[in-house]
Amino acid sequence: MPTRQQQKAETRSAILHAAATEFATQGFAAATFSSIAARMGRPKSALSYYQFRSKDEMACAIVEEQFAVWERFHAAALAQAPAGLPRLLSLLLTTALDTRSGPYGGATVRLLLERTRRGIDLPEPPFDWTAFIRGEVEEAVASGQLPPSSSVQEVADMITSTSFGVYEADNQGLRPVDLRVELPQMWRKLLTGLGARDADGLISAVVDLSTEPS
Repeated sequence: MPTRQQQKAETRSAILHAAATEFATQGFAAATFSSIAARMGRPKSALSYYQFRSKDEMACAIVEEQFAVWERFHAAALAQAPAGLPRLLSLLLTTALDTRSGPYGGATVRLLLERTRRGIDLPEPPFDWTAFIRGEVEEAVASGQLPPSSSVQEVADMITSTSFGVYEADNQGLRPVDLRVELPQMWRKLLTGLGARDADGLISAVVDLSTEPS
């Protein structure tokens, strides 16, 4: 039979899974202890018993777990993906796909978007996404993947905007989206328009880092 500690860990995991689903689908403000407990099929008192004193504590626990996943993907990108655009797009593809594997990724994205407006006190990401994106675009220009006249900031903004747009179309259920197909298609068109050298070759080097050997 499970020990008391195992039961407590399993219940904590169930609480966080339910809370992540609520945050991802309803947002931080709309999620309540009652709605989280209802999603678990448990009384509201079960959440307090396991020492989650507030939604903020649940949000922090969810974000910390997801940040650990993103950090593994980031480390894999640095170790396994070619520098520049293949590395950047590999990490973007992997994190987008990861949001489909469970509610933690979607919850974390939504919580980060809402943190300022809702005043949510969240931990800081394990790496600077903005600096990473800009750094890989700079490498792409320096290595000749992109024309030397390219504006690093404009390219970084365009890649971020197009990627997030496809992700949101999928995340919000606006239309059926196959991220493995549509993200590379969008990037190929974008890179071709930016004058990238061998856009097809760059896209073919993009990998799902969650399936790559560590």
